[in-house]
Amino acid sequence: MRKQGGSIVNICSVHRLISEPNSGAYAASKGGVAQLTRNLAIELAPDNIVVNSISPGFIRTPLSIINGVDETTTPNFINYYVKSGRIPLRRAGLPEEIAAAALFLASRECGYLTGAGLVVDGGLTITL
Repeated sequence: MRKQGGSIVNICSVHRLISEPNSGAYAASKGGVAQLTRNLAIELAPDNIVVNSISPGFIRTPLSIINGVDETTTPNFINYYVKSGRIPLRRAGLPEEIAAAALFLASRECGYLTGAGLVVDGGLTITL
């Protein structure tokens, strides 16, 4: 990449910005990825390499299934995040939406964007 330039897209989490009980190690690791993104953006800029990150919110994936139940479809999730408007778009995200953000950040059209953290969370973090 140093010879031809390019894009690096790291995956963080909204937990780099917000916290909840029993998630300290996870939040710290995502904060570390966010800081690594910023540092690499500075270090690799002379080689025409841009480095950005995506911080997904609640995304409906196999990892959202706990003990056989998709947490994004439970009454607690629906009431606390969806019906209340804590997620303004009133739903969990889809993997394709994160992939679309990654494609955008990796595209040539994003050649002047580096060190940024794109939050893809349906608006969750703006309601806190």
